[in-house]
Amino acid sequence: MKWKLILGLALSALFLWLASRDVPWQEVWQILSGARYWLMVPVVALTMLAYLVRAWRWQFLLVGVGHISLRSLWSSIMIGFMGNNILPARLGELLRAHSLGRSAGVSRSAALASVVVERVLDIGVLLLVFGGVFALGLLPPGIGRWGGILMMLAVPLVAFLVLFELRPEPVWGLVERFLPRRLRPRLRAIAMNFRDGLRVLRHPVPLLAGIALSILMWGILVAVVMLSLAALSLTTAPDAAVVVLVVMAIGTMVPAAPGYLGTLQVAGTLALVQYGVPKSSAFSFTVLYHAGQWLPVTVVGLFHFMRQNLSLRRLGDLAAVKDGPAVPGTERKLGRGVTGADM
Repeated sequence: MKWKLILGLALSALFLWLASRDVPWQEVWQILSGARYWLMVPVVALTMLAYLVRAWRWQFLLVGVGHISLRSLWSSIMIGFMGNNILPARLGELLRAHSLGRSAGVSRSAALASVVVERVLDIGVLLLVFGGVFALGLLPPGIGRWGGILMMLAVPLVAFLVLFELRPEPVWGLVERFLPRRLRPRLRAIAMNFRDGLRVLRHPVPLLAGIALSILMWGILVAVVMLSLAALSLTTAPDAAVVVLVVMAIGTMVPAAPGYLGTLQVAGTLALVQYGVPKSSAFSFTVLYHAGQWLPVTVVGLFHFMRQNLSLRRLGDLAAVKDGPAVPGTERKLGRGVTGADM
C-alpha cells in the first residue's frame, strides 16, 4: 500500500501543479474570502441526498444476493467513500464491500461486482449527458475528447461483464490459464460469487430502476455544482454545470492521492476555463466544491466506521480472508446457494 500512496501523492502533486500553474494565489484567497458560504448548507444537504439515492440504487443492483436494508447500504456507502477520501488506490471500495459483508452478511465479491455495475451505470449516464450536450452544439471544443475517454473505459468493461454473466465457464477457462494452478480453485470461488453481483443484468426491472436512480443522482449533483458556482458568484452558460460535473467525474477516475486531490482540481479548472472563466476563479471553485464534498462525506463515513468497529489495519489483509461468514457465527444463503462472505 505504501508504494501506491507514494505514487498517488506524486500524481496528485503533478495535477495540482498543472491546475494551479500561473494562478495568482492572492486572487484565489480573495475569491474564497468573498464566497457566500451560506450556500454551502444546501450543497451539503444535496450531497447527502445524492448518497442516499446511491444507496437506494445499490439496493436494486444487489437483487442477485437478496434484499438488504437501506440503512445498511447507506452506512456502507458512506464508509466506502470516506475510505476513498483518506486511503490510496480507491481502497474505499474494498472497505465498502467489507462493511456490507459485516453488517448484512453478504458475499464481499458479490458486493464488489455490484459496485462495478454501479460504475458502468455512472459511465453510461455521463456518456448520455455528453451526447446530449454535443448534439445541442453546446460542448466546448477542448472538452470533446473526454467523451472518447469514457467510451474507451465503458465498452470493454460492459462487454466483459455481460459475457461473464452469460457464459461464465468459457470466460473463466480463458482467465485461469494465466493463474497459478494452486490458486485456481480459490479464485474460481471468488469469481463465481462475483458473478452473483452481476445477476441484475438479467433482471430488467431492477436494472431500469438503477438507471433511473443514476439519472436522479447525477441531476442532484448538477444542482450541487450550480450552487457551488453561485457561492463564488460565477456566471456561466446553463450547460456549464453539467459539463463541469462530467469532466470532474472523469478526472477523479484517474488513480491519485486519497480524496481525488489534484485530479479534481485539474479537471474542474480545465472545464471552467473552456467557458471563459478566469483560471483563478476556476481553481477557487474546485477548492470550494472539493471541500463541500470531502468534509461531510468523511465525517459521516467516520461516524459509521466507528459504529461498526471496523479497523483500517486489517484492510490490506481483506483479500486474503478465506470463504466464510462475514460476521462470525452468521451464515446467510445467497444467490445460487453461496453462503457467507468471500475474499
